[in-house]
Amino acid sequence: MILLPSRRTIWPFLFSCLGVTATAAADVTASASAGQDVLLASYYEIRQAGCLALQAPRVRITAPPALGKATVVRIQQQPVQAGGRCGTLAVPVVQVRYRARQAGTDSLAWEVRYQADNTAGDRVAAEVRVLPPRPVR
Repeated sequence: MILLPSRRTIWPFLFSCLGVTATAAADVTASASAGQDVLLASYYEIRQAGCLALQAPRVRITAPPALGKATVVRIQQQPVQAGGRCGTLAVPVVQVRYRARQAGTDSLAWEVRYQADNTAGDRVAAEVRVLPPRPVR
């Protein structure tokens, strides 16, 4: 579970559906070995009234990492637990992924803009601790 500095508690990599609650910006921390691909966050948007899957939120990397590579991946249909009477729905999802290249502590940031929210968008900062690659035996 991730405890946010503001007012919400969310489960890792699954951000709340808009229409019920708005997602607050969260700091994300992760660990990876050099050469490893890590999922930092997944975002989707559901209108709870009618259980309608909206387009995936727009995600833009605002501060790229120095020791690895961050990518925004769009997935057309992924099953998610929407909760309430909606149950499980297949929705468009956007993910932020990080590919570790060298050991050290890396940081990056991105902005998330939701279709049903007219604000400036949520800003998210992440810190990734990259460990040296494991020796092959």
